[in-house]
Amino acid sequence: MQAFHAPTARFVGRDVERLLALEEVERLFASETLVVDACRNVVRAGGKVVSLSTRPVLLALVRALAAEWPGDVARETLLNQAFGARHADDSHRARLRVEIARLREAIKPLATLRATRRGFVLQPTRELRSAF
Repeated sequence: MQAFHAPTARFVGRDVERLLALEEVERLFASETLVVDACRNVVRAGGKVVSLSTRPVLLALVRALAAEWPGDVARETLLNQAFGARHADDSHRARLRVEIARLREAIKPLATLRATRRGFVLQPTRELRSAF
């Protein structure tokens, strides 16, 4: 019985990180909240689920964007987190544009990506509600 109350997941958001118990995870998955599930390699909201299990670069990009939501993420940060690029060159920037386009298409049922002056911002298509 104690296992059901032990932390089962980690919630990461802008300026917050905390452990979640199983019932909190269930409540989060049942809500309309956009969730990047790094354990199952999916993005979900409500009943919709988009698998990124065969797309590790897209998963890395959406994780970085979700962690800073509702703020934007600098291109250099995305390049570092998704590709391990320490110093961006033209080929890295071109690859980022291609992967952002692929991510836009993959998560279209759940969210959009908008370019900002310094990078990109994730915009869920549904109104986000707190699950807690």
